[in-house]
Amino acid sequence: MPAEPAPAVLVVEDEPLVAMDMEGMLFSLGCATVSVAYTLEEGLKLADEQALDFAILDFNLSRQTDSIPIGQRLIERGVPFVIVTGNARQAAAAFPAASVISKPLSEKMLGELLDQATAA
Repeated sequence: MPAEPAPAVLVVEDEPLVAMDMEGMLFSLGCATVSVAYTLEEGLKLADEQALDFAILDFNLSRQTDSIPIGQRLIERGVPFVIVTGNARQAAAAFPAASVISKPLSEKMLGELLDQATAA
């Protein structure tokens, strides 16, 4: 039986250290590619251009910007995603069907989310 292809993941996170931490965890979990976006514009571009199996979105990308447009784009493309945030209520209202996880995200939790997303 052939092995499952390693997933390609998009991380949208405006805090570089948090993004690097998630990127490292995803590679250690066996992801083939991890694309990182720090802004709404970068996230939209990657959501449009990359072949993705899963995405992790920070809900608040700055004081004035959220990741709602990226989530909408991912829904249009059929890419599963999870929202990682400190403001779970607002994120859950924006995407009732998405999983909303409070920060910080552990490698164990990330692995479980990745397994669920890629098993579907």
